[in-house]
Amino acid sequence: MSFGLSDCCTPCASETTTQVPGIEGPPGIDGTDGQNGVSAFTLTLDDFVIPPADGTTPVTVEVADTSWMAVGEPLFMPDGLFFLVAALVDSTHVQVVYPAWEANVNAGNTIAAGTIVTPSGWQPAATATPAVDAIAQYGSGTAHTVTGAAFATVTFGTSGAQQVTLTTAGTWLITARARCDYVGATFAAVRTVSLKVRRTNNTAGDVTHVATAWRTQIITTLTFTALDAVLASAQYVTANVDDVLALQVAIDTDPTAGSLQIVEAEIVATYLHA
Repeated sequence: MSFGLSDCCTPCASETTTQVPGIEGPPGIDGTDGQNGVSAFTLTLDDFVIPPADGTTPVTVEVADTSWMAVGEPLFMPDGLFFLVAALVDSTHVQVVYPAWEANVNAGNTIAAGTIVTPSGWQPAATATPAVDAIAQYGSGTAHTVTGAAFATVTFGTSGAQQVTLTTAGTWLITARARCDYVGATFAAVRTVSLKVRRTNNTAGDVTHVATAWRTQIITTLTFTALDAVLASAQYVTANVDDVLALQVAIDTDPTAGSLQIVEAEIVATYLHA
């Protein structure tokens, strides 16, 4: 049997190159070793006396190595606690000061040779706190007569306005109460008495939730204690250091005879946290 040219395969239109990997060669020469690092600690080589805890009196300390230290860096040494690098004298001498931090109570003691010296951290800034944990205003004596639908600050003739000034920014717990008495009072219908605490400066506004309201009785020329009203307590957050919070009262309709008086009251602000 014979075949013609038409029976042969057709050549590819373009060439295809295939990379065939050869045999892996021998390993190359190892590179040069890197430089050894420096330990971030050292040892004292001589005794020294801890200076006063004023952060300004320097003392020179001989150590094995100062290359890892930086001016201003805090250091820790057992039996002395915390120091600050004041100056790097040379590769084996460092000047340190003893800051007035709470734990630094070892001024005058001796740090012995061979004591470890390591990096340390900073003492956190002290949280600002008021001179007292709570600020309170208590009033009694010459009573405050409740009158008018417009809120007015409860004010006693002897102890003045029932208000407190917050001396520290942060979160406070606000509480208040007021004892309300009928004095020869006549109420022909039930009336509503409202009490609240209001910030009177730094953009005045009511303290949220620190409020209450109660209803009078229908009475005729009677004198007795109507209610010792306790306002709801709430947290109050401020960025100011002089907010004035006042206890205020209002009544929707005055009595037709006699009066409704607040004879005793208090407002208390208890500091919780920054």
